[in-house]
Amino acid sequence: MKSGLIVEKPSIKIEWESMDLNTSKDKAAVMIILCENGEIEALYIKRASNPMDPWSGQIAFPGGRTKIQDIDIIETAIRETREEVGIEVKREDVIGILGVFQLASEPKLKVYPVIVKLNFKPKVKLSNEVTDYMWIPIKRLCLSELEIDGKKVEGYKYGSYIIWGLTARITKKLIELLKQEDLYTNNFTLH
Repeated sequence: MKSGLIVEKPSIKIEWESMDLNTSKDKAAVMIILCENGEIEALYIKRASNPMDPWSGQIAFPGGRTKIQDIDIIETAIRETREEVGIEVKREDVIGILGVFQLASEPKLKVYPVIVKLNFKPKVKLSNEVTDYMWIPIKRLCLSELEIDGKKVEGYKYGSYIIWGLTARITKKLIELLKQEDLYTNNFTLH
């Protein structure tokens, strides 16, 4: 197994059947939407300010917790993406899952980043949960030490946007994968 990407497409040769993709209250999914516009870009969102949301105002990927009606984690990511940014993703667009992440603040919660590759930038329609979105060229992100709420943390800065916490950890693994698969400097050729 060459990479940390778990995919069903034969071009990457990694199995994901061993993952428990069933839904439960302690699981969530985020959608990493990649497209190539001269270079690989990913869709990030800025969450709306909400005192009930622990990630209020943060830069993130579209996503959220599973619901009973979701067939599996992939369905959760598709539903949350549709709800938050109005993008209709098809199951066949999914190229893999970037492993399983856990939160320091909620160690029982497992987060599955579902990766999608689109051949175009879809129109974005923000819900009231999201205040902004941005397509960020992955190659332009540089991991650095940031100060958040008086603490030094690893993260990324892109213009006025600060990516930290779980989203930074997922982004770091995505960048490592793209470099490992030799897609970081070359054209984006995942099928």
